[in-house]
Amino acid sequence: MQGTAKLHPSGSIIKQYLKPFILRIHPDFFHKHPRERRVNAASLQKLYDVIGPLIPKRAASTPQINADSKVELEFHYKHEDELKKVQRSIATPKSCKRSLAPWQTTYDFLSLCHQVGVHIDTEVFDQVEQQLEEFTKHKGINSGKSLREIFVEELKHSLAFDQTSTALIRNKTRHDHDQWLLNEFVGSNRLLFFGESLSKEQKLTFMNTAYNYLMDNKMKETWWNKIPVIVINAREKSNFKNGVIVMHYDIKEEDLAEYLNHNLSRIFLEYHDIITKKLQQQ
Repeated sequence: MQGTAKLHPSGSIIKQYLKPFILRIHPDFFHKHPRERRVNAASLQKLYDVIGPLIPKRAASTPQINADSKVELEFHYKHEDELKKVQRSIATPKSCKRSLAPWQTTYDFLSLCHQVGVHIDTEVFDQVEQQLEEFTKHKGINSGKSLREIFVEELKHSLAFDQTSTALIRNKTRHDHDQWLLNEFVGSNRLLFFGESLSKEQKLTFMNTAYNYLMDNKMKETWWNKIPVIVINAREKSNFKNGVIVMHYDIKEEDLAEYLNHNLSRIFLEYHDIITKKLQQQ
């Protein structure tokens, strides 16, 4: 009797999202689109070959890809009766450090799921990234700093934005509510940046809008203090890096909601990609 293969902890995460992913891209759903059906079938087989060793039912039967580089995948999916295409590379066991490979493969797979419209819990992304960061700390990489801390430092150095402005104007705030906004609500978000030209009143305008929105919207759990936010005025340029939320200080609450509904998913993925790419460069 054959023994059961020992599973890597990341396998349960992949298994959780594999079925929803397949329901989005399975070749059988594209019988009216023969080219897309062939492409999806080929990429799905490649995906199975990569993730097979991490999944219970495929651990014993699916061969493990031995490619030294990442495997390129292309999938087509339907969105509101329109065909969409995504392309993404996925880590193989030999494309990165051995102990890192399962978690990097898992991250790439989750990102692929996210791209085709499968909802991924923020906590799951955070869990995978934590495992990636634990690996770097174990190997003495990054001098004990997390990848997020490194990214924030680079952001501060590459952009002319003031992250310390809240501390500088605390003693000038007269109203208790404004002081609370500065000291507690905004001061606790290390990923919040203000354009240097913004006045105290303009900063408070944004903070009041953001506070009111966050108190009424559960979406705050996916971006506030988790993704960098840059607040500017209409005269400042907004040609910033990917993975950053950019807003005008006088944005209205309804416009804030619309902006996040249309852009948060993309920015979220860009930000997580930046973090993992920094790990790959170590």
